[in-house]
Amino acid sequence: MNPDGFGQARLTNNAATDHGPSWSPEGTKIASQSDRDGNSEIYVMNTDGSGQTRIKNKSSDEFWPSWLLDSTKITFETTRYGLEEIYATNADESLQTNLITNSVSDNWPVWRQEPALALAATPVLVYLDFNPRFHSESQILGYG
Repeated sequence: MNPDGFGQARLTNNAATDHGPSWSPEGTKIASQSDRDGNSEIYVMNTDGSGQTRIKNKSSDEFWPSWLLDSTKITFETTRYGLEEIYATNADESLQTNLITNSVSDNWPVWRQEPALALAATPVLVYLDFNPRFHSESQILGYG
């Protein structure tokens, strides 16, 4: 789509809900979530919509993909073991790792390069951590 809103192009064409796009930092890929296979899964595609590939087929739901700043990994939220947890996968799908292990739900991972932090050269994973004892309270935590 052009900056003026014209030139829009449909990238997916199915009866599913496709949403939550995340552009790769170099601008060549888009990761998004789709329920086209019956549950929410992470897909990666080229920016023109071609080459749509599912990142691992799991029976759990997977949401909110976010690219690491060098485009080598994608983080996402998953319900794989009951609570929402944050996992990372290599962009080539070769390895998945649970980044945060605790007894509360961890949501909406986003990688940031924070120049104001002392660790400016290190990307920081920012996410929302819900405390089940205080449902109305949450906190932003960082993971480097």
